[in-house]
Amino acid sequence: MGYVLARFSLFVLRARIRMESLKQKIKELEKAEIVNAFRDCNWVMARAARKRGMTERVIGYKIRKYGIGKKEVEDRELRREGA
Repeated sequence: MGYVLARFSLFVLRARIRMESLKQKIKELEKAEIVNAFRDCNWVMARAARKRGMTERVIGYKIRKYGIGKKEVEDRELRREGA
């Protein structure tokens, strides 16, 4: 019985790790899509929201959630180019 429980616990742990990894990838993808929409729309929030099929309120929430800002994105890109 102990062996079966240990195997099941290991299975559950691996499933949780995969789920967390999946959630992180989804967040990264969503953030990248929002940044791309902003770039395409010259950082105009209303246009970027329409392009992503969101309301301005929702995209505003995502901006705060992910810490998206024109300066931060441009600074990150400059560091990446210089590295």
